[in-house]
This record gives sequence, structure tokens and C-alpha cells, in this order.
Amino acid sequence: MDADQNKKIKSVLICVPFLSVPCLTARPNTERPVTITRGTNQLVASSRTAIVQAARNVLNHQPEHSNLDRPDLWDGRAAERIIEVLRSWEGAR
Repeated sequence: MDADQNKKIKSVLICVPFLSVPCLTARPNTERPVTITRGTNQLVASSRTAIVQAARNVLNHQPEHSNLDRPDLWDGRAAERIIEVLRSWEGAR
């Protein structure tokens, strides 16, 4: 996998908790452990068997998407908050 593909995959993984879609991460760790503790992500061994088994488990026991516990501030309003901060800096000059 090249760097561009890796970046696209990371972008999707960042959005998954916001969309309240269960995520499986096929590797031993994640840069965002809060997604594991909140239940929106699950670490899975990178073997075909483990991935298929975990995917089947999620598909067969999928919780209501609205019930997944999104991390704080992962509400799709980051751009609004950034603009608010930038405007406050402009007024401070």
C-alpha cells in the first residue's frame, strides 16, 4: 500500500465514529484508542479468518447505529468550532 492509499484509509477510519458505523481495524493497534474504548472500533488480527469472523459478528449483532458512543466533539461540527476560534483571534488583534 502506498502513502496515498494509507492516507485515504486513515481518513475513512477517522469518519467512521462520526457516522456511527461499526469499524474493524485489522492490525494490532490504532492511533485513536478512544474509538476502541467507546465501542465504535474493534482491533482484529490481520488474518483472513479473523477479519471474516469479526465482520460476520458485527453484521449479525450490529447495534443500532445511533447507540454507538461517539467520542466527545466528534459531532461533525469541527469546522464551525475552528471558524469560531479563528474569528476570536481576529478580534484579539
